[in-house]
Amino acid sequence: MASGTSALNSQQIAAILDDVALELEDMPEVAAEWPTWSENSQCSYALDWDKLMRELKLVVEAYRFGRMTPDQQAQYQELLGKLKEALPLIRKLNLTHPPGDLFAAA
Repeated sequence: MASGTSALNSQQIAAILDDVALELEDMPEVAAEWPTWSENSQCSYALDWDKLMRELKLVVEAYRFGRMTPDQQAQYQELLGKLKEALPLIRKLNLTHPPGDLFAAA
């Protein structure tokens, strides 16, 4: 989707917020099934998650610079809480942690 330090447009921000929310919603099920997944499936999921966390870093930047709609700001704040709740599962699955400055940006 977005790469480098390019600014995201509103549609990209919305898509990333939605993607992260969906992944977090599925994470308890993923964690429960993780031991039964093949190594390739685990690696694929981890790579997809890593890409999503890189994109989320650009969303943090958009938030900091006021490039979000009020609805996106509210969704972002809600997402922060869900990410904090998911940290134990993220660690358990040895996935890339959310951007280090994510919680400081709120």
